[in-house]
This record gives sequence, structure tokens and C-alpha cells, in this order.
Amino acid sequence: MTRSQRLRPIASIKKKEQLNSARILNEAVNELQKQELRLDELTRYRDDYLNKFQQLSNTSASIERVRHYQQFIARLDQSMLLLKQRIVETKQRVETKKLDWKRARARSDAFDKVVDRYREEEHQLAEKRRQKETDDHAQRSGNAGLTS
Repeated sequence: MTRSQRLRPIASIKKKEQLNSARILNEAVNELQKQELRLDELTRYRDDYLNKFQQLSNTSASIERVRHYQQFIARLDQSMLLLKQRIVETKQRVETKKLDWKRARARSDAFDKVVDRYREEEHQLAEKRRQKETDDHAQRSGNAGLTS
């Protein structure tokens, strides 16, 4: 078994690791996008509710109703704050997963290059061997014609 053949399974494993790392990175990016969309939705919802609250303040609404709006807006603010913190954490996780993927890709590429280099060396050696056999055969054939 040649060196390139011995390394192919390892290169294949490294390629699978890279693909798995890319999948994990993609999942983290998708999660981040979902969280950012959710924050946008909450922000729009809070803004709408705040506008309604301001309109309500201009009317003769009951104190209980005004308090309800204030409490609900405060809960929305709290939810948005928690989601913003989660987004920061997810962004950090995305960056970590991106570095993991880059490292996995570099290892996979390195093994691919080594396998390719070994394969090329083996091909060149095989060519030299064939050429030597052809030269030896031609020389034997030439010598055989001289002795007859």
C-alpha cells in the first residue's frame, strides 16, 4: 500500500470533520439570524405598543389601564434586554465556530495537499520505473540483434 493510499482515510476523516464543523457553524449563524429577527419583531411590537400608550395618555383612560400598558412595556423592555444579551453570546459562539471551521478546513486542506504530493511522487516514480523498463527492454532487444 502506498503512502498516499494510507493517508487517504485520514484525509477523508479530516474532510468529514470540516463538513461537520461547517454544519455546526451554519446552525449557529441560523440561530443568530432567528434571534435578530425576533428582536426586530419585539422592537416593532414595543414601538407599536408605546404609540398606543401615548395615544391612551392623551385620553381619559383609567389609571389601571395606563399602569397595565406601563407594566407590559416594561416586560417587553426586559425581554428585549435578555434577547440582546443572548444575541451577544450567540455572536461570540458564531465567531468560535467560525474559528473551529477554519482550523478544520486548514487541517483538511493540509492532508489533501500531502496526499496529492505523495500521489504525484508515486506517479513520477512509476513513470521513471516504466521508462527504465522500456530502456532496458530496448537495450536487450538491441543487444539480441547484435549477437545473431
